[in-house]
Amino acid sequence: MTKEELLNDETFLKEISTMKNVEDVQKAFAAKGVTISVEELKAIKEGKLSTETLDNVAGGLKFGVDLGKYFKFNIET
Repeated sequence: MTKEELLNDETFLKEISTMKNVEDVQKAFAAKGVTISVEELKAIKEGKLSTETLDNVAGGLKFGVDLGKYFKFNIET
């Protein structure tokens, strides 16, 4: 799976919405074969997806998903 596919997978998003820390979220992505940085997760959580990521999400985000509602984990910076 790709990062973009996971960001369109409502089941996966619901799964990570229960996670409380960034390490668990990274492990969930890794279990699907995707590496994601803390910086990327922070940008997604804040609604600041990169242009490249947005361009690669076919037809925009499925279900009109507001990713911030799924990304409830804490990121210490």
